[in-house]
Amino acid sequence: MADIYERNEKLKLSKKELITFIIIFAFSLIIFCQFLTGHNSTDNYVIMENGYHTYALNWSLVGGRVFMCVICLIAGVFNIPNTVFVVSTLVIGLFISCIAVIVLKNIVLKYKPAKNKYHEWLVLLISFVTIFNFMYLEDMYFAECIVMSLSILLYMLAAKRLVYGGKHSVLKSLGLFILAVFSYQGTVGIFFALVVLFSIIKSVGESSTSDKTSFGSNKNRFYPYISNVIKGIAIMGIGILVNIFQVKLTNFLLNTVQGRVGTISQIPQNIAFIIRNISEILKNTCDLFPKWLFIIFLICVVLVALFYFIKNKVAKKQILLLFTIIIITILSSFILFVMTTSSFYGGRMHFCIGAVFGIVLIFLYCNTNTFDTKFKYIIVTMLSCYFVVTMCMYVYFMYQHKLINELERTEVLKINDYIEQYEKENNTTIESVIIYYVPAETDKAYRDNEIFKNTYNMEGTKAYWDVIYVINYYTGRNLKQIGAQILDSSIFPEGYECDGNILYINAYMN
Repeated sequence: MADIYERNEKLKLSKKELITFIIIFAFSLIIFCQFLTGHNSTDNYVIMENGYHTYALNWSLVGGRVFMCVICLIAGVFNIPNTVFVVSTLVIGLFISCIAVIVLKNIVLKYKPAKNKYHEWLVLLISFVTIFNFMYLEDMYFAECIVMSLSILLYMLAAKRLVYGGKHSVLKSLGLFILAVFSYQGTVGIFFALVVLFSIIKSVGESSTSDKTSFGSNKNRFYPYISNVIKGIAIMGIGILVNIFQVKLTNFLLNTVQGRVGTISQIPQNIAFIIRNISEILKNTCDLFPKWLFIIFLICVVLVALFYFIKNKVAKKQILLLFTIIIITILSSFILFVMTTSSFYGGRMHFCIGAVFGIVLIFLYCNTNTFDTKFKYIIVTMLSCYFVVTMCMYVYFMYQHKLINELERTEVLKINDYIEQYEKENNTTIESVIIYYVPAETDKAYRDNEIFKNTYNMEGTKAYWDVIYVINYYTGRNLKQIGAQILDSSIFPEGYECDGNILYINAYMN
């Protein structure tokens, strides 16, 4: 009878999980409904210009994104239309992301089971905003969202396996980590942040069920925590080295050169660069969240936690642990930049910073009784506000991006009209492009009068590396870039000009 009851309980839980998953997946589809009709990111133009096969080898494989290489090759074999490809990767990416939400929720509830339905749904919401945070929005912009979301899930499972322990846990964690890093390297920091988080809440949960935890006072509790951190660092080191080896080998075999992974000699200057610019990232949040708002939310939740700790005379070690997890999670966002500062200001590279708010709430839920006191009303209010603002930013930026796509099309057709008129008057054919790009006028790569300078508001016709692809896509031409020159300022009143059979065009650094 006990066995039958256990099987029925598992079946009941599985149905419950399925219903929960369907709800959050349906919600994510509603939020991303603007993209489900198709959209063109700046990288989409690159894919369409070069074809799936070339993009798979010269972009994905050379960049260490092995799984994206395979996906593009399959798309090329079946000649999948670009719009279908982009929408499909988004839907699958959202599907994987919702799985990650459920997995995170279950991990949290394993360490501290919910006392009631209210707590269970609260943990689900916390898990949702931890995964679907404001930085994660940029991951969903690219066709690579499918491997970016997969990397988040795999890094989480790798951290879970390491902390849970068990037979061959380190090897299993390493295997999952390597799969994750071959999916996408930009989110690698979340692995270490979650190793620390899971280790803390597991150690505290095992040592005491009260707020006055004796964490750290017992060597048997302290050593496993430190051990997990050391193992986590070792796994990261090995996994990243394996990925770098694959990148180096691929470049050697294909006789290509990638400029993202630097050399060991560059590490000191990269660290100095991180130190100089970390405050800028925290303040402006890669222009994916209102300026200073992330810091305001973080300060508010920390103050609530401190008031609770003081009122309930919680052990000082809890305060130390709170700040430890915040600092480590933020610093984890910069791990990859020790080797390269490429895409430093891209939100997709700072998933950890976006996840900080949710991680702090997970810490408070598992390590304290905050959610059982009057403080819960303040926390729930902040969580609700954070959720609403984040989702509003999602919808707003996708709307802006759809406008950008229309603006790109209109601008290209205007350029094409000029080219056709020039060709007719001069009895020639424009075949080549020379780009004059202006590093000093970075803001011009983005939509005019838009306060948020992020990928969603970048115009392909103004980005120096994308302009030819955009023109060719909307005109059906096959223009080839034959040169580029850096200028101090724009030289063409309209931004472009023809001479001979060459189109000269202004573009900008981004």
